[in-house]
Amino acid sequence: MHYFIDHVVYKANLRGPSFRCEENSDGTITLHYFTGRPGLYPIVRGVLREVARRVFNIEISLSVTGRTQRSVQMVSGERIEEHVIFLIKTNDQSHDSGSEASTASTFPAIGLSWRPCFVMHFSIVLLPDFSSQTLRMNALEFCTALPYHVIFDEHCRLVQHGKELANHVPRELLAVGTPIMRIFEVNRPQIPFDFDNICNFINAVFVLQVKTSPTDMRRQREQVESNDGASATTTFHHGHHLKLKGQMMLLSDRKSLIYICSPYVTSIQELMQFGMRLTAMPLHDATRDLVLLNQQRLTDVEVKWVSSEFEKLLIRHRYYTCAFPKFFE
Repeated sequence: MHYFIDHVVYKANLRGPSFRCEENSDGTITLHYFTGRPGLYPIVRGVLREVARRVFNIEISLSVTGRTQRSVQMVSGERIEEHVIFLIKTNDQSHDSGSEASTASTFPAIGLSWRPCFVMHFSIVLLPDFSSQTLRMNALEFCTALPYHVIFDEHCRLVQHGKELANHVPRELLAVGTPIMRIFEVNRPQIPFDFDNICNFINAVFVLQVKTSPTDMRRQREQVESNDGASATTTFHHGHHLKLKGQMMLLSDRKSLIYICSPYVTSIQELMQFGMRLTAMPLHDATRDLVLLNQQRLTDVEVKWVSSEFEKLLIRHRYYTCAFPKFFE
């Protein structure tokens, strides 16, 4: 929500907070709150209480069990990051922590298994077990259906990638075994790029930024076409690098992650900036609709501005016509 409001609605470059939850054995929840704006955790406490009351219809109590600050090196420079740990209890748990009945009534147990399921009207419907069946899709079809996906192992080395990434990343960096940190940097959440940290924030929206700029790729294509053997120099211009937005999923071997994502573009102008077309995104990708919808919104704003300027000119013309009629005869 923070990311959508900051980057889509207001086009700001703010860095919102990151959250990570841990379910405890006694029914309580440990919430980790990371932010680059220290001192705002009391606001988070109030927001959480109100969300619990309005959305879940429960009363909770929060206590701060830890608060630390550290200096972290980001792409934009060094900054202070605050880490606050909240312990969340229901009011029943606060009064009687040993009451299992209250815990069960407040937080119903949900059996988590590896088999996929859908929750419909509070009933869990298990899907058939497809583990013994053959996947009706080869690697090329998979890379075409998910043209921007990335799979990497526990050492954060590239295993597989979608076919469209070759238009934004040098081919030598897309070789199997390339450290993923040579290709991307984590824009959100604000965490170091390693396997354990990603697993800790597995439920968060991930925004990765390609380290190669469109200028570098254009220069490299020109060199290939002209058969020039000179190597291209890499220059980074922050704000002009393609960003990918999506989710991380832990694969069944527990040693690999797949990043399912889409280009983070919101207008036709941004598409042109990265040398892209709408056809670069599959039809099932909602990013296409977002680009067209936002482009329509930008067009409406521009039309209103032009209409307003025309009204001002018309009023000014009428004023001068009345004030100096001889000049307009």
